[in-house]
Amino acid sequence: MSSFVHLHVHSEFSLANGLLKVKDLVRRAASSGMPAVALTDINNLFGLVKFYETCLSQGVKPIIGAELALPEGRIVALAATNEGYGNLIKLVSISYVQAEERGTLTREQLFAHNEGLLVLSGGVHGHVCPRPHCHTDIGSRQRRRIVDAITDHRGDPLRRSIGVRRW
Repeated sequence: MSSFVHLHVHSEFSLANGLLKVKDLVRRAASSGMPAVALTDINNLFGLVKFYETCLSQGVKPIIGAELALPEGRIVALAATNEGYGNLIKLVSISYVQAEERGTLTREQLFAHNEGLLVLSGGVHGHVCPRPHCHTDIGSRQRRRIVDAITDHRGDPLRRSIGVRRW
């Protein structure tokens, strides 16, 4: 059994950004011996039921998530608990119903509903990506301020599930 798990996968439900069929994703994960796989479509959970049912039928643990937009860039939010699942649903809904810019959350909205979520922020479109080709024009000082703001928000760094990966 492989110990590798994909934590950021777009499917056909990411509309213009994904072609991968959910059933094909899960079958491939199962045939590769992966114990789990995440589905993180952009700003939606449209494929959730199909993904969950297919994972259960193939013996693969489903990791439920979404790629969410913030003004500074994108993050991937993964539900680590039932409370996190509920908060993920709230965040996706808020990004369409209450957001000033459709599909975009504020950091305050994210922090208000972050319990039970594992948040990844260092991807190519992430707001702390240090590589020159990243789709962000922020400098290293501003990146550091963003990371500091995220890590200082709740006070206890071990309770927060915000991770920054260095490339």
